[in-house]
This record gives sequence, C-alpha cells and structure tokens, in this order.
Amino acid sequence: MKKGFTLIELLAVIVVLGLLAVIIIPVAGKIIDNSKYKVAEQSVMGYVNAANAKATQNILNSNGLIVDEEKYIYQTEVDDDVLSGINVSGSVPTFVYLEYNPTTKVVVQGRFCMNDYSIRYERGITHRENYNYCGDVDLIAPTIEGILNGRVASLSLSDNKSGIASYCMNTIDDKFSCDWISTNLNNFDYTFAVPGTYYAFAKDNASNISNGIEFILPLSAFNYDATVSTYAATQAITTYAASVVTETSSMSHSREGCGHCYINGHYEGYLYCEQQGVAVDTSCGCASGWNEVSGHCEKKSYSCNSGDTRSGTTCTHNAGYTCNAGDILDNQTCYHYECTEGGTLNGTICER
Repeated sequence: MKKGFTLIELLAVIVVLGLLAVIIIPVAGKIIDNSKYKVAEQSVMGYVNAANAKATQNILNSNGLIVDEEKYIYQTEVDDDVLSGINVSGSVPTFVYLEYNPTTKVVVQGRFCMNDYSIRYERGITHRENYNYCGDVDLIAPTIEGILNGRVASLSLSDNKSGIASYCMNTIDDKFSCDWISTNLNNFDYTFAVPGTYYAFAKDNASNISNGIEFILPLSAFNYDATVSTYAATQAITTYAASVVTETSSMSHSREGCGHCYINGHYEGYLYCEQQGVAVDTSCGCASGWNEVSGHCEKKSYSCNSGDTRSGTTCTHNAGYTCNAGDILDNQTCYHYECTEGGTLNGTICER
C-alpha cells in the first residue's frame, strides 16, 4: 500500500522551496544585471576606442589639427551627425559626454547612457553610477546668461533636469579652477568688487558645467556718487578807513555878506557901503558843510571802493559767502563731498 505525504511534509517542502527562491532569485537577478552591465561597459569602451580612432584619423588627415573639434571634444548629446562620424561596435549610447586631452587628443573622461545604465568613463576605467534608469541621468549642461549694469551683473541660471547647484565667478576662462558658490536661485545679482575681466559658470546637481560668459569691468564702472554733508557758508566782511579828500576856502569867499553890506534887499560891495555910510559886515564865517580851521574854511569828503558801503569814515567790504577749500557753495550753503569707499573725488563723483 502506497503511503502519501503528510501535511507537515508538504509544508516542509514548500518552506524549503521558498527559502531557496529567496536566496537564488536575487543572486540570479544580480548575475543577470552584472552580465548586462558588462555588455554595456564593453560598449562604452568600444565607443571610447572608436572616438579615439576618429580623433587620430582627423589629426592624420589635417596635419595635426582636429577637424570639427567641438563634436568630438565636448559633446553633450548624441545626434545622428556625430554617430555617423564614429563607427561604434556594439550598442549606441543614448547620451554621451566626451572630453579629450587638449594636447594628445585622447579621451580622458566621459559619461554615457548605455543600455539603461549610467556609466562614467575616466582615464581608462568605467564606473557604474547610482541611477536606476537612463531617464534619471542628467547629461545636459546648464545655461547661464547675464546683463552687466555698472558693476552689477544680473545673472540668469537654468537647468531643465537636475537643477542648479552652484555658480562661479572666475578671473580666467577655466571652469575647472572655479571656487563654486552654492545657490538654489535661478536669477540674482552679483556685485563685482574690483575692475577686471571675469567669467561666470553654472553647475547643476549632476556636476554638469555650463559654458562661460564674459564680463569686462572697466575702472569707470566703479565710480560712485560721493557722500555729501552741508554747513552754513561763512560771510566774509572786512572794514577799512575811507579815502579822504580835503577842500579849502578863504573865509571871505566862503559866505556871501563877508566884507559887504545889505542895502535895499541885496548885498553891495564894501566901497559902495562906505560911500553910503553903511557899516560893512566883517564877521566872516564858513558856509554850511564847511568847517573853520585856523582862519580858513575846510570841507572833507569820504569815499570807499566801488560796491562797498560807508559809515562815517569807515568802509565795509562784503566779499559774499565762502566755504572751506574744495567744498561747493550754493547760495549760502556749503556742500562737502567725501569718498567713503576709497577713490579720488572729482566734483561730486568718486573715481577709483
């Protein structure tokens, strides 16, 4: 009589099979994934070798010069034109970034989207990047634009995939020597501190770097309005003695009636007076405005320079309002300008 499996035995078999599945399936999946990756990796190396061969052929054909250098030295996205120039054995990448050594023209680094794997190539070695699908890979460099107004650059940074991570303002056209400044802003102003030539770059969160844009800052861009303060102008008033002109006259001619007599309503000469028996008036004096001085009459007049005023024998000169040297007078107010940030004052402008 045949004996069947007990329920416990069946359950034991199911448990064992489940354990085996838990162990074997991930291992098998990993083996399959590694195999696929190895194929993608070989395709990457095939593409790099083909790119190097194409660059070498260009050098030979052009006596040492690379033809269409931009296509082979820095290519952010594969297009049909580029693919037709590089004969690839194996899979064709969806995206590729290549960078050549500028002297030897050999590929030194690159990034690929190959068979759904993101692979980084660097100096002969491939690295698998931490992306599940190529759709998550950002191989497109960001863009940067800017408008210069005086010494302020209005920057606009954009990246349609991983987003802007940082920017750099360098004094040389070299993105690899940048001191990167973190930012999550797409639009902002950058104020330059000193004149010179500058190059701005943007970097995204996948470490792609934009082309640079140039800003030329002349010395005049750093001129600025001076700081102004005011104070009351000083009124310059001086005094001096008036000029004196002295006129003299004899007593007998300084007033009518001296040596005369008054007859019938008018003065007559002293001879006629004597003939008529009328006494002659000899009490001579000085006319109005004249002073008797030692037997004669004197009249003094005083004068000042043109435009000045006189009070008695003193002249007053009003020279107007004055400010300290270098300051500017406006009516009765003095304006004092200073360059608080350095520079040389020219009128109301500070020049650096």
